[in-house]
Amino acid sequence: MALTAVGIAVLGGVTWDRHVLHDRGREETAMVAQRTMVEDGASLSPSLRLRTEAGRDLPGPVTLDLAVGARLTVTVDPDGPAWAPGGRPDRPLWQAAGTGALLLLQTALLLRISVRRSRT
Repeated sequence: MALTAVGIAVLGGVTWDRHVLHDRGREETAMVAQRTMVEDGASLSPSLRLRTEAGRDLPGPVTLDLAVGARLTVTVDPDGPAWAPGGRPDRPLWQAAGTGALLLLQTALLLRISVRRSRT
């Protein structure tokens, strides 16, 4: 039960961000402002901080291997924190279907548990 709730929260968040970026996302050019190496188990992997040409710092590290000063296209939500590398994403149909399937599974599990408890 708890795992389906976590799955709904994670997949729902991804679906919402992709939906927002699809509907009102704006493509911008970002530059790698900082590059650090982080330990990932037994190896080191790059972690980047990005800044758009408009001066907006994008939240969260990015695990691409680019040099400081490199430019890449990102899609940002002008009214919120959502952003993604690359151009505007397609409509998130599969993510929405997955979220709906998890909601249906959780509803069925809750119904089964409540029916089982009412009989005892």
